[in-house]
Amino acid sequence: LASASCKTVAAASTYPHEVARTRMREQARSGIFKYKGMWQTLGVIGKEEGRKGLYAGMGPHLLKAVPNAAIMFLTYETVNTWLRKCTVSDDCIEMKVAKN
Repeated sequence: LASASCKTVAAASTYPHEVARTRMREQARSGIFKYKGMWQTLGVIGKEEGRKGLYAGMGPHLLKAVPNAAIMFLTYETVNTWLRKCTVSDDCIEMKVAKN
């Protein structure tokens, strides 16, 4: 839950950069160079499209990025916990048994 909320905040705060980067990359394909740099691109998008333009497409991006981050951290924590319980001896892996 914490990883999902942190990823949401991080993605929302950096999404305008993603939009600007995508616009700059796509202009090279079309051959029409409207954007010259990151700050200029953000300014043009802000003036022409407003804040909506800077956050266009963020919903689908969050639907992809947030579950990915949550699954990644869950996997990391699960594997980390499992590895703490394991020891390698000779050619086999043995699980440590918790003694009460």
